[in-house]
Amino acid sequence: MDTIELSDPDGDALTVMRGAEGIWITCAGGEAEATVGPLAAATLRDALAGPGDHERRIRPPRPRPRCGRMVVMAPPLEPRTAADAWRRDDLAFRALAGLWIITGGLVAAVTAPLGLEHGSWSAAFQVLVGGVLQAGLGIAQHALAGRRTTCGTLLAEILTWNLGCLAVIGGTLLTAPLLVDLGGLLLVATMVLMIRAVGRGARGPVWALWTYRAVLLLTIASIPIGLVLAHLRAG
Repeated sequence: MDTIELSDPDGDALTVMRGAEGIWITCAGGEAEATVGPLAAATLRDALAGPGDHERRIRPPRPRPRCGRMVVMAPPLEPRTAADAWRRDDLAFRALAGLWIITGGLVAAVTAPLGLEHGSWSAAFQVLVGGVLQAGLGIAQHALAGRRTTCGTLLAEILTWNLGCLAVIGGTLLTAPLLVDLGGLLLVATMVLMIRAVGRGARGPVWALWTYRAVLLLTIASIPIGLVLAHLRAG
């Protein structure tokens, strides 16, 4: 007797058995099971044929050595398909980046009327680092990561980046270089997490992956320069 079994990841199965008496069809799902047969091949041919289709035939399965059973499994989902259907990992980065850009614009607007000493620098830092760079890196990580970034990693990235920006701005305004150092370390920690999140299983064009890594490495390399300048300004 030849047997063909089709199943899906949920465990539902369809079994077609062809023997001397005819064809048996069994459907199973969970604890329920139903079997129909024996059916003649001609009966199934007529049932499956469309209007005007007289050429369709039911072909027996190819013989297999020592075994007449064949199992066909449905292909698994891509690693990120289910996650992408309901959630984008870069939403928090984009929302916070938009907030930084808005506050940076407000600071720039009041810098001249209020005579803020570091107002122009603070506005530029908020827009470029807190806003543009955060959004760009968050979107790139989401697009290039082969698997969905864990919630713990995302939370750590968001907290370290935004707290680091606040520490750098606060330390500069208060002339507290140690607070600036803490902010720089938090920003470096964020970028290390982002490099690890987009690892060997990265997807997307090679040029995009290397551009993402180059931006992270260049930013990391520039942070010590900013820390040294902060200490020099503090005397």
